[in-house]
Amino acid sequence: MSTGDVYKLAVQSNFTGTDQIVNVFHYRQTDDSGPISNKALALITAWETDAKAEYLACLSSRITLEKLEAKGVNGSTEESEVNATDNGTGGAGDIVPLTSAPLISWRTGEAGRRKRGRSYMPPIEEALQDAGNLTSGAVDTYEDFTAVATEISTGDGDDFEMVIYSPEDLTATPPRPGTLITKVTGAIVQSVMGTQRRRRQGSGS
Repeated sequence: MSTGDVYKLAVQSNFTGTDQIVNVFHYRQTDDSGPISNKALALITAWETDAKAEYLACLSSRITLEKLEAKGVNGSTEESEVNATDNGTGGAGDIVPLTSAPLISWRTGEAGRRKRGRSYMPPIEEALQDAGNLTSGAVDTYEDFTAVATEISTGDGDDFEMVIYSPEDLTATPPRPGTLITKVTGAIVQSVMGTQRRRRQGSGS
């Protein structure tokens, strides 16, 4: 619960009330002077303040944001959970199959697979893609989200920056590089959708 601690934020939504879709982001605290004593809760508050509206714009109105969970993974052991009932604001038409996912590649300016990240976003409205290629308007919507999600704040003293968190692989052959925590400095919204084969009707995310 101090500057430098890393937290995992799981953003959970559902389609038709049963199919679970989860996006996971990691944030490092850069200022802990806010009045919220539980900094995992402060992270959720900051994300809701700065990034929630833009995230909902990436979701079909047939997808419901249902829960935000945060817990410390490096430094802090705090945990917090906030329920939500927000529908997406990105259109009400038929959506693409759950296995199809707009893809955001998070960049750090450093080389190495452990210093890059990606987010497979919830499936979008059919009208926002053509043969698996996102429309320019859809790309703009995702870019709006990436612009606000990399650095978030509660507005009263708790600040966080998005990082790529790669814990140490204890099964790797020594010498091991340990846990890597790398600040996200930018993002690329891929124009071609990716595939999440684990997401299929009736089996969750």
